[in-house]
Order: sequence, then C-alpha cells, then structure tokens
Amino acid sequence: MIDAKEKTALATSVGADERQSFQTSSANIIPTSDTEINHPDENSSKNLEEIYRQMQRMNDPAYLHTVSMNDLYETVFQSRPPVIDGLLYSGTYLFAGAPKVGKSFFMAQLAYHISTGQKLDAMLKAMGLSRSDIYLTHLVKYRPALPRQLTNNRPPTDREIEISLPILREEIMLVRPKVVVALGAISARGILQSGETPLSALRGTFHTAFNTPVRVTYNPSYLLRTEDISEKRKVWEDMLCVMEQAGLPISEKQRSYFLPKK
Repeated sequence: MIDAKEKTALATSVGADERQSFQTSSANIIPTSDTEINHPDENSSKNLEEIYRQMQRMNDPAYLHTVSMNDLYETVFQSRPPVIDGLLYSGTYLFAGAPKVGKSFFMAQLAYHISTGQKLDAMLKAMGLSRSDIYLTHLVKYRPALPRQLTNNRPPTDREIEISLPILREEIMLVRPKVVVALGAISARGILQSGETPLSALRGTFHTAFNTPVRVTYNPSYLLRTEDISEKRKVWEDMLCVMEQAGLPISEKQRSYFLPKK
C-alpha cells in the first residue's frame, strides 16, 4: 500500500486500455478569471468604450483636466530659473495695494532694474564670469528719497556720497580686488572724487583709488537706452582692459565683440 501522505498526484490512469479518470479537485486547478479568459471580447469592448468616452470629454471646450492629490504629490515639477536669485521667478504676479501709493512706479522701477541686472549678467557671461566671481556693491547703501515720494529715486548728493565712502573703503580693503570697475558717472564721481568731470573724459584709462586700479565705464542701464553698436563697443573695450588687468584669458572671439561686420 502507498501511504496517502506520499501521494503527489491524483490517481489517474495512464494505460491505453483504460479511460482517463473524471476525478477533479478545485485545489489542483490553476484559477482563472472568467472575464479574462472566457470573455475577452466583452472586456476589450468595454475598455474601448471607456477610452472613447474619455476622448469625447477631453474634446469638450468646457473640459478641465484634473489630477488626484496623490498624483500631484508624486509629480516632480522642473523649477523655473530665477529672475532674481532666491526672490523673483518668471511667471505672472498679482501686485495689490491701496490706490495712489506708488504701485505702478514701483513695478516700473523693478522691471527697469531687473533688465539692468540682466544686461550686467550678459556682460559678465561674455567675460567668462558670473556674479559669484565678483564682488558687487553700491557707492551709497540706500536709495535717497525725494520729498513726499516713497519710491526713493534721485541721485545722491555730494554729502551723502562723502558719508558712504568710508564704508566703501573698508569693503575694498577686505575684498582686496585686482581691479575696481566704476559703473556710471555717480560711481566714478564718488570713487575718484572727480567733481563735474564728464564720464566720457574719465573712461578709456586706469585711475587709482584706495590703492587699487579703477576703470570707469558706462552703467549697464545706458546700454538699454542705446542701439549704437559703437557705444556698446566702448563698454566692451573697457571690459577687455579689466580682463587684462585681472589676468583673465581673452580669446580672439571676445576681442571681436561689437566690431562692425566686414
């Protein structure tokens, strides 16, 4: 006799002269889904109908695509490059406030200074530099105010520049730059104590202030107001001289920027 525990299969006939056993056991049959195996056409038809209904909904002008919270949390969105690093990113903003407090003027000033900063970034990039490679500061550490004006938009007085110069001197002593670039007439007037000498007479050569070479050039905002390529070339020539003074490599391509095309 064969012990029941040693059986590994049902007792079936394998002889040619005997019929196959009709004994069955649900425990030894691979379970299958009736919907998957027995009715594939019906299931496919339902899927196609659902896809068709979804396409119709998406083609409706009033259709609004929605996602679940789980999908939203699991989605990795690509970050936008900042307009002002850590402060302002590209997109649409709603700027609200009480009437007549200077909202429009403030936004105009913001747009102007952003565009000026982008021009400076473009100049640095052309030099093979970024803002992290330079020390950028202001002659006066605040924007002087006009009477009864909240937007602070006037050139500093000689007295205000005089008060701010010791701070600038300490900055230069701490940073110890190879060269100082004075951007614009006000910076040049304050650093060089040049009085009413026009900027055009100060640029084109190196000066010395705080025991450091100083190069004067136009403010990047000036480049936004002119399309004259010869003026842009003047600024770039100043930058080439600054690069040479700082010991930076200069390629032939860089030397040819803003030259008239032959």
